[in-house]
Amino acid sequence: MSLDHWLKAVTDFERKGDWQGLEHFCKSKLDTDPEYVHALYPLGLALFKQGHYVAAMRFLGRSAREAPTPQAWFTLAHAQHKVDRTKNAIESITKAIELDPEQHELWHDLGTFLTNIPDYKSALKAFNKAHSLDPKNIAT
Repeated sequence: MSLDHWLKAVTDFERKGDWQGLEHFCKSKLDTDPEYVHALYPLGLALFKQGHYVAAMRFLGRSAREAPTPQAWFTLAHAQHKVDRTKNAIESITKAIELDPEQHELWHDLGTFLTNIPDYKSALKAFNKAHSLDPKNIAT
């Protein structure tokens, strides 16, 4: 299957919200080709969407390391946060920010994670950065 066909199939599962279908699709691909990096993020996302955060972290972490994208680091950070690994989540969201420093959502989430440890001074800096990137967004 070409990469274009693969990505179209993944997008179809995502659009339908068929997370179990996406999980099985990705696992089948990894069974036949364990090094197929394009299956890692969608599998991690599918597991995350189903509430399987620890299992999701395995694939999201591998995806983030082998094919780094802000989305992979972002989703990994949220999986880590869901299982109370907030310091790991801060490290992961920081890596997402390094890849895409202009995304206000990443800065906002960093601020949110920092309030949980609590590091209010750093959280305020992150929230201010988020606000400076998107002043019209009330969430920031």
